[in-house]
Amino acid sequence: MNIAIVNPFDPLPWESKRRARYSMLANELVDRGHRVSWITADFFHGNKQYRQQPTTNENIEIQVLFIKVPPYYKNISPQRIISHHAYATGVSQALKSLNESDQIDLVIASIPPTSSARAAMEFCSETGIIGIIDMQDAWPKAIESIFPSFLRNLLSKILLRSLAEDVKLAVKLADGLVGVSPDFIDYLLGFQDTPKPIEKALLPLGFDTQFFQISELLSKDLNLPLVVSYIGNFSYFYDLETVVRAAKECENKPIKFNLIGDGSTYDQIKHLANKLSLTNINFTGQLPFEMALSILLESDIGLLPYTSDWPPNMPNKVFDYLFLGLPVISSITGYFKETLDEYKFGSHYEAGSVESLTAKLLDFYERRELLPQMGRSGLEYARKNMDGKIIYQQYADFLENFTIAIQTH
Repeated sequence: MNIAIVNPFDPLPWESKRRARYSMLANELVDRGHRVSWITADFFHGNKQYRQQPTTNENIEIQVLFIKVPPYYKNISPQRIISHHAYATGVSQALKSLNESDQIDLVIASIPPTSSARAAMEFCSETGIIGIIDMQDAWPKAIESIFPSFLRNLLSKILLRSLAEDVKLAVKLADGLVGVSPDFIDYLLGFQDTPKPIEKALLPLGFDTQFFQISELLSKDLNLPLVVSYIGNFSYFYDLETVVRAAKECENKPIKFNLIGDGSTYDQIKHLANKLSLTNINFTGQLPFEMALSILLESDIGLLPYTSDWPPNMPNKVFDYLFLGLPVISSITGYFKETLDEYKFGSHYEAGSVESLTAKLLDFYERRELLPQMGRSGLEYARKNMDGKIIYQQYADFLENFTIAIQTH
């Protein structure tokens, strides 16, 4: 098959030693003999810089098409909306060009962004090509949640209507739906005017086990300080203020915190820590995952501190923590909380509650002997359910079987 991937966010094969969703999927598809084209933006969301072309000695087995877009430097900004609109326009043109030169059999378009997913599904509908939506984040709900509750109805009607319309039309035109969690598949189905049979697949993000493999849980010295680490963005959905205030409550105990990352609230969070005169928090700033890995390997607990507005989902950092044998303390509800409770690889606290998070941290400190078993439980769960090699074999199976089923009817 000739397969086109529409996604502007994931790092390309030469941009990171650690493969993300579409690099792993593309590798699996190429290994099976399929041709893969990846339509991406020339501006990289990850580091907010324009991308570099691969050097001549790179062994690239997929065709990459770059869409020229204007830059943006804040995740929530008019500039980002403009950039995504330019990308969507470019996607339509790129798909038409690809199809003219070598007929496309199937298109996979990620949400987010919404406008490019809509453009891709419109192209598929017009040409009779199989179109699949792959949802990894609950836009526009996630964006809507950033605004104060008293403004949301107004903003939903005025500013976010186009995003919701994009999703609604994309779902209406899609032949199949993929979601990284059951919550997201249900979210997509909620955009249908009238329920209709549609092929669905639950396919989590997956961890690149070729990048890092762990044969057994590393033993930890229970006499050392308890090391609690967070890796990720500093922005609205990540409730790091509660983490800092809980660190204040724990400052008389040998509990140390690592906060790895950067973002729009970084200065605000660091200022709060300085104001509280905290010495038990290490702010590292943004680090390549290769460097962050050494910090995580020396940690005892991984933090998942999300606001109550976070759409239920299993974020990327869950994969990092569990594959490294780290128990988690999480505020995420929904499917992930159910999984956490069932497999017992950590503990849940109430989002936004300093008292609740502090209680969990102190409980883990007092009962450190339980952490290795939690870590082993998490590692076992990750190996069974989060191994990227297995997930993207399943993803490729889904695409092949689905295509055959449609072509034979």
